[in-house]
Amino acid sequence: MTTQLKVREILSGGQKAEGITEEIERTGMILRQRGGHAWPSRYAWLLVELPNHRELRVLAERVDEQSGDVVRVRFKHLFPEHRRLLDEILAPAA
Repeated sequence: MTTQLKVREILSGGQKAEGITEEIERTGMILRQRGGHAWPSRYAWLLVELPNHRELRVLAERVDEQSGDVVRVRFKHLFPEHRRLLDEILAPAA
């Protein structure tokens, strides 16, 4: 699904980064970071701001190189309620 949602890094030892999703799927997403922020490790907790003031928290694994502002991540963990939210936004419109 191609959509633009705001993404923030959370619980990152004081480092803050923001970005916008370019694409989001059930298994991961592509996001464009502001300022090409370098990840301190390959994992980060991300907060995706969904429509209607909802939030999706994911443990994300960066699966591409550490350069550039476009980042591909794989979802390593979603809590069950966040998995349901993701499934809801990815469901085809009836």
